[in-house]
Amino acid sequence: MATLDTRLALLAMRKSMLVARSAVLRQSLVDEADNWRAPIARADRVLDTVAWARAHLHWLIGAALAVTATGRFGLWLRWGWRIAGYVRRLRRGDRASAWTRPRSRFGRREDDRF
Repeated sequence: MATLDTRLALLAMRKSMLVARSAVLRQSLVDEADNWRAPIARADRVLDTVAWARAHLHWLIGAALAVTATGRFGLWLRWGWRIAGYVRRLRRGDRASAWTRPRSRFGRREDDRF
């Protein structure tokens, strides 16, 4: 049976070998991670864009409608957009102002052109 000093010496030697091995493995992990940095950054950018699009879907729909809003079709789109605003305000619980149209920056109602 080994003495306590030899056991401690063996444990200290094993610990130093494990520490050295973990340092080598850590460095190889860093080297491998550098190869994945650009693709992961691109994926993060895509996920951020998708999250923004989901959070601001009304802006995307509004832009698409503004591009296609011409003639009678545009009139129907504007009325649909107005009704969607009413529904959104009702869902939000803002019943008092759901049926009033918001004023624009210029002091006129936004739909005075109708």
